[in-house]
Amino acid sequence: MSIAPKADQDEAAAARLTDVVGALAEHGEAPAVIDFADGGDASLTYARLAASVDRFAAELRADDIGRGARVAILARNGAPWICACLGVVQAGAVPVPVDARLDDDALAHVLSDAAPRVIVTDEGSRERVERLAPGGAGLRPLPPARAEPCDTASPLPEAAAEDTALLFYTSGTTGPPKGVPLSHANVMFELARLRELGIVEPGERLLLPLPLHHVYPFVVGMLTALSYGIAIVFPRALTGPEMQTALREGRATVMLGVPRLFETMLAGIDRRAEEGGLLARGAWRAVDAVSTGARARLGLPLGRVLARPVRRRIAPDLRLLVSGGAALDPGLARRLDGLGWTVATGYGLTETAPMLTILPPGDRHFDSAGRPVKGVDLRIADDAGEDGAGENGAGGIEARGPNVFGGYLGLPEKTAEAFTEDGWYRTEDRGYLDGEGYLHVLGRSKLFAVTEAGENVSLEEVEALHARHPAIAEIGVFMREGRLSAVAVPDRAAIRETGDDPQEAVRAAIREAGRGLPGYKRVQDLAVGGEALDRTQMGKIRRDRLEQRFDALRAGRGEAETGPMPAEQMSADDRTLLDAPAAGAVWARLAERFGDVRLSPDSDLRTDLGIDSMAWVDLTLDIRDAAGVELREEQTARLETVRDLLEAVRDAEDAGCEGPAGAAPSDVTEAPERFLSENERRWLRPLSPAELALAHGAYWVNRGLMRALFRLRVEGLEDVPRDAQVVILPNHASFLDGFLIVAALPFDMLRQTVIAGSADLAFRTRVHRAAMRLARALPIRSDRAAFSSLALPLVKLREGANLVWFPEGRRTPDGRLLKVRPGIGLLLDAHPATAVPVILDGAFEAMPIGRALPRPRRITVRFGQPVRAEDLAEHGEGEQPRARIADAIGRRMAELKRGDA
Repeated sequence: MSIAPKADQDEAAAARLTDVVGALAEHGEAPAVIDFADGGDASLTYARLAASVDRFAAELRADDIGRGARVAILARNGAPWICACLGVVQAGAVPVPVDARLDDDALAHVLSDAAPRVIVTDEGSRERVERLAPGGAGLRPLPPARAEPCDTASPLPEAAAEDTALLFYTSGTTGPPKGVPLSHANVMFELARLRELGIVEPGERLLLPLPLHHVYPFVVGMLTALSYGIAIVFPRALTGPEMQTALREGRATVMLGVPRLFETMLAGIDRRAEEGGLLARGAWRAVDAVSTGARARLGLPLGRVLARPVRRRIAPDLRLLVSGGAALDPGLARRLDGLGWTVATGYGLTETAPMLTILPPGDRHFDSAGRPVKGVDLRIADDAGEDGAGENGAGGIEARGPNVFGGYLGLPEKTAEAFTEDGWYRTEDRGYLDGEGYLHVLGRSKLFAVTEAGENVSLEEVEALHARHPAIAEIGVFMREGRLSAVAVPDRAAIRETGDDPQEAVRAAIREAGRGLPGYKRVQDLAVGGEALDRTQMGKIRRDRLEQRFDALRAGRGEAETGPMPAEQMSADDRTLLDAPAAGAVWARLAERFGDVRLSPDSDLRTDLGIDSMAWVDLTLDIRDAAGVELREEQTARLETVRDLLEAVRDAEDAGCEGPAGAAPSDVTEAPERFLSENERRWLRPLSPAELALAHGAYWVNRGLMRALFRLRVEGLEDVPRDAQVVILPNHASFLDGFLIVAALPFDMLRQTVIAGSADLAFRTRVHRAAMRLARALPIRSDRAAFSSLALPLVKLREGANLVWFPEGRRTPDGRLLKVRPGIGLLLDAHPATAVPVILDGAFEAMPIGRALPRPRRITVRFGQPVRAEDLAEHGEGEQPRARIADAIGRRMAELKRGDA
């Protein structure tokens, strides 16, 4: 089946990309670029942009960079990037936008294959480019966006319609990136079609969060905006707060994105409603259901009124959402449409510059990719590659038109494979055209696999079916030896609410999702990992890395090598984040502290790094030492990933929040009671006679269990003084540690002792809290700033109680001792007491991290020699007393573990 609209030979055939550059100055003082990474307080006008472009073009020409020469650009989005790119065009040369996130091998391949005369880059990528660039390529910094005008304007170069205007590289999700030259005719045809549709109007503002090294944001976003004379708004980073700032303060009316971006936007709205309490949650669910249902079933735009408060809170001026780069889920599109936004989408590839079809604003056939662009011909080939429909009308999608490229750079065999004998381009996607002429894209041909039984399976469909389960954040599926295999990533937030083990929760989710599927669509081999799947910046899974990651996880090697993610593997936004001094300092401290795990911006503070509320106390002290800032308590409650933490630190630095935002060390140590909430004061009450009787009974039950299951042995207890206040400092080996310490101490001593525990774990349910009350435990909250978190144990120490504190801050992942964190140093410096190091020998072997039930093992609780806090401060190393105390405690624990003490 085919649909072949007549291709017109209109003004697009005669236009050149240089025409867009030449018309910039005509828009005068209208804002051209608003870059929030550059402060966002001043816009770059079209007149100033034109002057900067002209000056850079003149500089290139002076160095004999002209017609046909290639100039690679590796930098983050922004006005300087646009100046560089358009300056290259005006000089007559060919811009080569390059993804700075490519790994070393891929980046070296692209730079070698493109053979640029010049590489324009920013400081963040310069060192890496110098190392990987081929000989003969000169390096230039990005031009200033506000350069002074040249004395004389450079004449626009002559260019033929068939000349290469741009050179893009495919994302390389299944192999090395391939060079895709696009001619002036290819690009200008697309711009002419977009202008005909009238999607945007003069005076609007376009939020452009996608990287410009992809043809979709480059043509549909940047070039379209510049040809209309509207402002381009660049967010500071791809995070919720930064996106909302750019939307609101940039007064964006149109947003160009990919499906994952819109999914995240709606997920954020849902999450805020859930956190708002029962009333807010119920109200939002009702508005969502009524608005979406009325729009889908009756065509009534009730959401424009009902959901207006929500839309205004996010972005009061935003009206149009343009999605591309991947297929937009029909359900997501209907929900966005139902809530009052206008949705436009389409389908295309780098090789087609990019649009082949478009679903324009107002057309609500969301189960399709729209109709072919005027002037583009589409047909469906059967499995044999012949013109005609395959089974159920589906087959390979083929295209021809003025926007289709002429062939890959230096790859004649790949080019021959990409085109049919009669000149149609094979998209490598499967789909069908319905009776109304709408294209339905089923997925990449390479992502259809054949099972051992001969069934055709769409891997993307299987992924979508399983990703609906709340316990699964991401899943990547591939076929191996006729069996469906998958790498799944847990949804940390959802699983944290249930308290389940992430591995088991995901496996249960896979089983549950598979029950409703035919056997050939069920995942049979699974690997679970905490780190996000490798994706291109357009949101596509890097298929070439799935099997490698699967094998590493199944072999027990984890996500990858341990240690911090190299900066060159991070997104441009994450590298920009690390350029902030405070964020960079905290990243370096995290890399030092968590060298035994894989550390990336996506690492979950609790799930991946094991930071519970006890560890949070010490982590925030580290942050204060490293960056000179302390986060406010309302901030820390919202932090989930390393990226969240780094952004919060950067924002605190920008706001000038040096030192603690709420409490200084001297404030807390002098009057800790002032920093206790009413809820926390409840934990200071002594046990009632009834509670004391229950505690006594529970003590003997626990003691009996520990001795029966683990043949508990206690050594050195006789050296612990009964006539002095002590702080007992065990290593943190397992979930059993608190029970073991309680079983090791005599009850009369335990009555005078409190145990610091994680509010996130030990106090999360009513039953847990009741048990902790009997154990005289204190909840250390992760949503408190570092110093105010210590108020509760400080009050108890001042009252004369003994304290049990786990000085390493988190459980060991491998049985080895961890570095003692400075929180205990702060406590003992504020209230000197006798410290008693303790080693729990055998606890890790009995119940390591990730094990749901303990194994019977002999466990020994070994008490070390008591030592005064003053002596610890004298014998430890560090600049501050708390650091010296912590260092000395660590040395004593290491000696005790070796048996030296």
